Amino acid sequence: MILGISIAPTTAHADTNVMHGIDVSSWQAGMDCGSIPGDFIIIKATEGVSYTYGGMRSCADAALRAGKKIGFYHFTYNSNSPIAEAQHFWSAVSAYRGRAIFVLDNEMNTNSAWALTWLRAVNAYSGVSPIIYQSAGTVAYMAPVAYENYGLWIAGYYHGYTPVYGYAPYS
Repeated sequence: MILGISIAPTTAHADTNVMHGIDVSSWQAGMDCGSIPGDFIIIKATEGVSYTYGGMRSCADAALRAGKKIGFYHFTYNSNSPIAEAQHFWSAVSAYRGRAIFVLDNEMNTNSAWALTWLRAVNAYSGVSPIIYQSAGTVAYMAPVAYENYGLWIAGYYHGYTPVYGYAPYS
């Protein structure tokens, strides 16, 4: 696994299996991603079929130089073809194959067939199973995703909708 996250045996101490990180997008433009405390940074790469975050590469490269793990996410409204969105995402992040984890930011959507098509396409392009980011209220609709063993990242919205600049572990 790229992030080194694993399911610990029940006898393992929880602190040995915790990684801290942050996700960034244009809301944090200009942030020095290499100096952010934490173990990983997940960076917005694309949205829909036409948007690519302009700071994606500089953030990823700075994080890698600092020894951090990285990932990229694609934000969707499910309004386009999942294959077209997967192709757009992959064209933006393919240079990081083998060095990043890939995520579908599908927060408010309940179309599991759309999500599975995107996840399968990115898996085929990258050779790595991406994970899906969902709000807690929509997780139940994503059971088919879980059956295919795609990882799940549940949005907590602990800081509300205020942009966060920097990083501090959530207690």
